[in-house]
Amino acid sequence: MTYPFQIGALSDDGDVDYHASDHLSASVFTGYNGERAWCARMRRDPTFRSENIRIVRAADGILASQLYVIDRTVRIESSELRMGGIGGVGTDPKYRKQGMASARMRDAEAFMKTNDFD
Repeated sequence: MTYPFQIGALSDDGDVDYHASDHLSASVFTGYNGERAWCARMRRDPTFRSENIRIVRAADGILASQLYVIDRTVRIESSELRMGGIGGVGTDPKYRKQGMASARMRDAEAFMKTNDFD
């Protein structure tokens, strides 16, 4: 399926602009004042990679939607599983109802499969 927007990783943009990502999070989660701090905390995690921020850019180039894939290892008895959690999910209100969230979730699932998450 083709979309009138670009789906991928924040790091696909070359120079990673965390400021734009933080701004989107803060504007989407207006009732939660700690969103910028949450984003910064996620980026300090030892398992964080910039490609863990999955984004959608609107046709006009604006960062319109994003989520964080949170990399965690879960232990069940003697087995370890690499789990991908989803957090910081949001779409700018002016870009909602265009299929971005669904496309971004499919992208995140494909990203986790490609990167050996269990």
